[in-house]
Parts: sequence; structure tokens; C-alpha cells
Amino acid sequence: MKPPEEESRVNEIKMRKRWKTTETKEQESSFGGTDKALKSIAENTEEITDEIEGESQENSRVAEIKRRVNITNTETADKMQELTELRILIIRIEELELANRKLTLQIRRMKKQLSEKERKIEELTSLVSFLQKTEEPEKPDEKPTSQQEATAVRGLEIMKRNQLLEHSVRNVERTMLCNFFEAVEPKPTQEIVMVIDRALSNAIDVLLMRPDKFDDFVDNELRIFLLDTQKAKRILLDVMLLHPEYVPRTWGGDVLAKRQSEARLEAMRKRQPAQVSDSKTNVEKENPRQNLAAPNGKSFAKTSAISKGVQLKSIRMAPNVMKTDQTPPPKSNPDTSVSAFLIVCNKAGVKA
Repeated sequence: MKPPEEESRVNEIKMRKRWKTTETKEQESSFGGTDKALKSIAENTEEITDEIEGESQENSRVAEIKRRVNITNTETADKMQELTELRILIIRIEELELANRKLTLQIRRMKKQLSEKERKIEELTSLVSFLQKTEEPEKPDEKPTSQQEATAVRGLEIMKRNQLLEHSVRNVERTMLCNFFEAVEPKPTQEIVMVIDRALSNAIDVLLMRPDKFDDFVDNELRIFLLDTQKAKRILLDVMLLHPEYVPRTWGGDVLAKRQSEARLEAMRKRQPAQVSDSKTNVEKENPRQNLAAPNGKSFAKTSAISKGVQLKSIRMAPNVMKTDQTPPPKSNPDTSVSAFLIVCNKAGVKA
């Protein structure tokens, strides 16, 4: 596109040429052939002057264009420099972002390796602790002394009179304990162990801290015994299971006591014939001659009287024998249930 000044000048030149041509035509028509030569000379001179003016104008335009171009070139050079700097900054930012990504990936990889190592360390430590536990000899449970049993019996009597074991047990737990103690072959669970442990803990706290809730007197011996709560709970549970009359009735204690008494009577009945047979063998060993002799009237009466006396003596001695050895039959054996219950207590981790 030409600038407006140049277009205006071109239009002026065209108008002048048109005016000259029209003027020459008129002169030719008016003056004739003589004037044609003059007109041609004048036209040539005008054309020469016009060409000179056009060249000068073109030179001025070119100079102006060059000046403008130089200005724009400087502006574009500054812009190009700024663009190059921006490109350098963008490239640097991209390099930094790439390095950041690499570092984040490396950190994730290192965290994963660290977590795997920590997991292996935990597994090895648990294995080492398990091996150490297996290598250590198991310590036998300390049996309570007679003095501790007597103290525990006194504590259980106070708990039974004031119903301290029933206060912290809910109805659902009470029915669960009743079903457990009334069963012929009870199967203790961790829930039952937790309920009994909570009941014993509550009763011990009341005996030690709340004497206003009962009328009985807690002596110093019983108080010292109850201060070691874990040991006291274990001994109280042992004594309570060996003496079911101290188990609360709401827990099925009466059924448990009745079953144990029946088991003792059945064991006593089974031991009576064995005791009679042992007495007969002892009599035969003491009087071998009488046994070898014929059964005359006097000797037969004598031996029968001796055997009857031995039988009566054995029957009288049978209750004493049962007092010394109170092992019930295998079907309804309370000792086996007690031992099983204590084993579950130890496995559950509750020192009841």
C-alpha cells in the first residue's frame, strides 16, 4: 500500500497531463501546424521537469521510509532481546521443574524402601521376641498358701453377704454367667473372663475405698491382701471355683454347688466297694489258717462277724477318706472345669 501523500502527488501529475493534452489539442486546432512544434517542445520540457520532481519526491520518500525502518528495527531489536531473555527464563524454569520431578520421584522411591525396611525390622523384632519367650522356661503358677486362702474366704463371705459381685453385672451378662456355671461341661470365653474380672475389680474397690456401702469390718490383713489387685483376683477366683457356695446365685452358684456335691457322693459310693474288697484281702492275709480250714459252725460265724465288723469300719471310714481325696468322676469333674477356666483366663491375658 502506497502512503496517502504519494497517491495525492500521482493524482496531481495525472491531472496536469490531462490538462496539457486538452490544451495542446485546442492550440492545434486554433493555430495550426506552426504551433505544434512549440507545443511539442513545451511538452518535452514539462515532462522532463515532472520526471525530475518525481525523482526528488521518490528520493524523499525513500529517505523517510528508511528512517522509519531504522526506528522500527531498533524497536524490534529490543523486543527480540526481551523475547530471547524470556525464552531463556522459560527454559530454566522447565529445567528446574524437571529436576523437581526427579527429586520427588527419588524421595518416593526412598520412602518406599524405608517403609519396607521398617516392616522387615518389625517382623524380625516380633520373631526375636517370640523366640525369646519360647526359650524362657514357663514359670509354674504360684499356689496360694493356706493363710491366703483363709483371707480370700473371708473376703468372699463379705462379698456374698453384701452382694458386691452382682452390682457391676448387667442382665445380659448375668444370664451368660448363669448359663456358663450351670453347664455340665462349661466352655469359658474371653467375654466371660472379662465380666468376672470386672465384677471382682469392682468388689475389691468397694471393700478398699467404700466401707460405707456395707456393715462388715475389713481388717488390715484383708486390706493388705486386696491391695495387690491382680494377685488377689486370681486367688479369689481359685477359691470361689473350689468353693461354689461363694458363687452368686444369680450366676448359677447353687446349681454348681449341687452338682459338685452330687459328684462327691458318687465318688464316695464308687470308693466304698473298693475299700470293702481291700479290707477282705487284709483279713484273709491276717488269718490264712482259718480260711484254709473247713467252714465249721463256730469258725464260719467268727469269720462272718469279723467281715461284718470290717465292713462297718470301712463304711465309717469312708467319709473321712472322701474328705482327704475329693476327686470327682470324669463326667462332671469341677476341677477340670476350673483348670480349663484358668487356662482360658491366662490365654485371654486377663489376670482374673
